Formats: sequence, structure tokens, C-alpha cells
Amino acid sequence: IAVVPECASPGFAFVSRDTVVTIRLIDRSEFIVVAACSHAALEQRCRAADDLPRQFVREIRSEPRTREELLSVRLDGDVYAASHNDYRDLQVIDAAGDPVPYIIRQPMMTTTRDVQKNWQVENPSLIVHDDESLEITLTLKKDDPQPHGITIITPLRNFEQRVQVFGLADDVDESLLVSDAVIFDYARYMDVRQHEIRLPETTHRRFRVVIDRPTSVQESQLLELSRQFRGDDEVARNEDTTIERRPFRIDRIEFFRIEQLPVTNKSETMSCPVSGVVVKIDEEERQTLIDITSRREPITEFAMVTSSRNFRRSVHVQVPEISRRSTTWREIGHATISHLEFRDLHEEHLSVSFPPQREETYRIVIDNGDNMPLNIETVSAFSVINELVFLASPSTTYRLSYGLSPDAKPISPPSYDTAAIRAMLDKHIAPLPTELAAQTAAPPVQAASQLDFKSVVNNPWVLGTLVILLVVVLGCALYFAGRRFEQIPQDQ
Repeated sequence: IAVVPECASPGFAFVSRDTVVTIRLIDRSEFIVVAACSHAALEQRCRAADDLPRQFVREIRSEPRTREELLSVRLDGDVYAASHNDYRDLQVIDAAGDPVPYIIRQPMMTTTRDVQKNWQVENPSLIVHDDESLEITLTLKKDDPQPHGITIITPLRNFEQRVQVFGLADDVDESLLVSDAVIFDYARYMDVRQHEIRLPETTHRRFRVVIDRPTSVQESQLLELSRQFRGDDEVARNEDTTIERRPFRIDRIEFFRIEQLPVTNKSETMSCPVSGVVVKIDEEERQTLIDITSRREPITEFAMVTSSRNFRRSVHVQVPEISRRSTTWREIGHATISHLEFRDLHEEHLSVSFPPQREETYRIVIDNGDNMPLNIETVSAFSVINELVFLASPSTTYRLSYGLSPDAKPISPPSYDTAAIRAMLDKHIAPLPTELAAQTAAPPVQAASQLDFKSVVNNPWVLGTLVILLVVVLGCALYFAGRRFEQIPQDQ
């Protein structure tokens, strides 16, 4: 307790939310009393986010360095399971215990994208043989690239035609390129159509396309029904089916070539395990519900494995939104999955993509309609890769800490100066990869460093000191007030 003359302002004031309390009392004697709750509190500043306790710490292992290097470390399932959604609790610490600036980025990978180029065949020749087969000769122009296939474009629906393709040389020598291809349209059964014929690698510039039995025999969808009655009883019934014969009409023929173009704007992904897959059938809503549990990796795709075939279903991916009263499901992505396997047709699309999400629970909803539910065997998850990049000094060790304790106060995202790191990455300086050691529990924080205003004020010793101090102040005030009262004249 210190007595200081010439106080500047009256009243009581509480400053430094951790420990320091200042009490000022003003009268004509002009004095101030300052109470310091603890010597350690005077020396301690307000805690910053970098000083908050973490749950886990892992050593960052790298090759020995003799100069400054840009290092990168990939985040794994243990980090995702314990860290905040926006990674605000991640901290890189050097050997001296100081935080190190870093950025988190998604490394990009270069992939290829198939681009199909089509061009029309000019001046094809047609020969109709006695067995009703069609023979069409196609010739590439001088500047045309070598095709990967042929497309026969027809307006017809509900057909199936078998095709052979030969390579010609000097109009005499030929080689069989495609022995038994099928072009079809099964619109009566399913929305499936195939008009392309893939060619093997060849140097031929002229081709002969043979379409076997170009006339289709099709049953009309209309039936003529006649019924005979004797009184109220039906004694005979006849059903007549109309047979329609139609030629195989060809509008045009095109060559096509598939070229692979490099694409570098796709984030790298990796397979991540899912800890639980539960499949349920909602008969009332006519849906299949697949509940999935993860370790909060940034998942961006689900792929399903099923033994069912010849289907096409709409699929929705949802995540829970929990409120005080109920839990609702919010959609984050949708797609159409299919598995078509019919004669020469084999197509399979069983994955659904969506923006990266870090949730513990996901739900895949498959709309079945009036169809039988799909037999879902397994579900695989794929997540984007996040890596932490920082500038490392030579001969210095680093460790990564993450996962705030449950009783820790909320913190804001760190605000580091990362201009140098971003400039290096913009110059395409590749960071050196490192590895994370096994996860261990972070050392406990000193109890004294966890003092705050509430704990200090609730301390009995502090409360007792304040009560005694206030009694002394009040006594002094009454004493000086009595002295002044005695000096006042009786008539006043």
C-alpha cells in the first residue's frame, strides 16, 4: 500500500483486468491509495493468443540445413481431428519458444483433361449390297489428324446395328480394324444411346465401314385388340401386332480425335478413412440414407461401391446443423450416379463431389423413387491436401502445436507477416517437404500464468486486504471531515 499526494481524479478505478486494482479518494488532503493484488500480476501482461495452452505438440522433422529454407509440412488426420475449422489454433514454435509465421495452402497438381475434336467426313461413298448390307468408304483429307474413332449420326430411335471397320490401302489391301462393334439406341428401355465406334491405333487414311442388315424390324407400340362376346361372356380375344420395316437412315458421319490437355488448377487429393458407414432405408420418403463419420478431414468427394447395376439415381450430400430444439440437414452437393451394363455398354459413375467440408458427420441421400434400393457395399472418402509452409532458419528445430484445451478462451485467427513466404511461392520456389513426428500431449501451462481478474477478486486474501483498505480509507475520511466540522463557526 502506497500513499501518493496530489491525486488528479476522484473515485474508484479498476485497471488491468488480470490483477491490478486502483482506488482513489479525493478531499482537501488530496491523497491516493494504490492496492496491488500480487507482485506476479504486476509483472504479467495480458495473455496473447500465442500463449494459450494447446492440447498436442509434434516435432517437425527435416533434413539438416546450413542456410534459410522454405519448409512445408502436410497436415494429417490427427491434426484435423483436434484443430479448429479455420486452423486458427495451429502454431509453429522454434527452439526458443517463439511463434513462427506460416501460411496454409493447397498444393496444386497437373492433370490431363480429355477434349474430343469432331469433324465431318466429306464426300463419303455408299454401296448397297444384295444382302442389304451397307458399305461406306471414308477418306481423310491431307491436313486431317489421325482419328481415334467414327461417329454415325442418325435420327432413328430404338435400333441396334452391328458395324465392321476395315483400313484400306490402294483400294485393294485392307486390314480389319473393328470386327464387331454395335451402335444402338435403347430409348424404349432406358435413356441409353451409343453412336461412336472407337478405332485402334492405325496409320490408314481410308476406311471401309460395313453396316450389317441395315433394315430394322421393329414391333409397333400399338396393338390391335379384338374381342368376341356371347351374351355377357367373352368367348374369344385376338391381338394383332404391327410390324414396321424401316431403313437405317444416316444423316452424316464424323471422325473424332481425343486430345489430352494439361490442367494445373486442381487441388491434390488423397484417400482418407471413414470410421463409420451406416446404411438405412427410408421407405416413407423412398430414399436410401448413408450416414458417414469422419475425423474432420477436408473431404471433397465420396465414391460408392455397389453390386447393383443398370440404374441412374439422384444423390445429395448433407451435413447436420444442430440447434437447441432440433437437428436439420443442409445440402452441400448433389450429383447423378449410374451403373449401366447392357450388352456392349459399360458405364459407371458412382462419385459425388462438393466443396471441401470439415464435419464429423455426413449423410448421403439416394432418391430411389419406386425402384428397389441400391445394395451399397462400401463408401470411400477423398479429401484435399493442406500443407503448412514457413521459413526456417539454419540449425533450428521446430514443432507444431494445435488443439486448444476445452476450457481455453476463444481466440482470433493469427495475423502474421507472410509477405516473404508468398513472394517465394510466387517465384515458384518449391518448399522442402518435412514430416511430423508422433503426436504427444503438450506440457501443462504454469498455474500462475492462468490468473485472471475473476480468480484474483475471488481470492480470500485479496478480498480481506480490500476490506481492510476500505475501512482505513473510510476512517481517514471521517477523521478529516470531523476536523473540518470543528473549524466551522457556530453561527454557520
